[in-house]
Amino acid sequence: LLQPLLRMVSKRNWFKRVQCLIVFLQAAWRCSQQQQEYKSVRKAAIVLQTRARCWAAYASFHKSRSQIVICQSAARRWMAEQEKNNLLSQRAHERNVILCQTLARQWLACRRASAIKEYHHYEQQVVLCQSIFRMRIAVSQKKESLARQKDEKDVLLCQSVVRMKIAILQKRAMMGHQKLQRVVVLCQSLVRRKLAMGQKRAMLEHKKYENDVVICQSVVRRRMAIGQKRAILEHKKYENNVVICQSVVRRRMAICQKKAIQQHQQYVH
Repeated sequence: LLQPLLRMVSKRNWFKRVQCLIVFLQAAWRCSQQQQEYKSVRKAAIVLQTRARCWAAYASFHKSRSQIVICQSAARRWMAEQEKNNLLSQRAHERNVILCQTLARQWLACRRASAIKEYHHYEQQVVLCQSIFRMRIAVSQKKESLARQKDEKDVLLCQSVVRMKIAILQKRAMMGHQKLQRVVVLCQSLVRRKLAMGQKRAMLEHKKYENDVVICQSVVRRRMAIGQKRAILEHKKYENNVVICQSVVRRRMAICQKKAIQQHQQYVH
């Protein structure tokens, strides 16, 4: 009776141990299976996450790259437009400089032509004044010659009168010889005085006309010298203005070129 009980208890204990061992093995197997499933699922999730993150990064990279390309194209377009505007402004400045130079040269040529015309005008005036004074001198000489001829005629008339009186007195038998001599001396002195007065007047008029001619010539020469001096001063002044304008335009062109070079260097960087 005890032996079957002991055997039953031992078998029951062995069965319980075997059952516990089987349960433990099943639990371990199920745990290992669940761990493998968890690892596979985790690995798949990690792969999906990496692929999703890679795709998102690739999309953001393409988006940022397209935006960068758009910004670069816009910047290059703006820099090209700026360079084009600088070139156009530089060409406009060059055209303005050339126009200013042509206008200044035309104005200087006009001033030179006007100065030459004024010089010729003054020269014509001088020639006219000289011709007028020569004509006056010729007229005065003619008047002097006419006055001399008149004085000579008066002298001849006086001589003829004196000779006639002398003949009358000789015919009257040489009466009042001393009186006649006094009359002759008086007539000769009068004639000589008239001749001396005529010559003195002619010399004074000749000197007066010579002084007028010299004064007019000096005045005309002074005016011509003043006109030439003014023309030279104006020519120098406008040459200085042209040089200043050229230096300002060259400085502006150098500044524009320097800015264009700096912008090009910035664009290259």
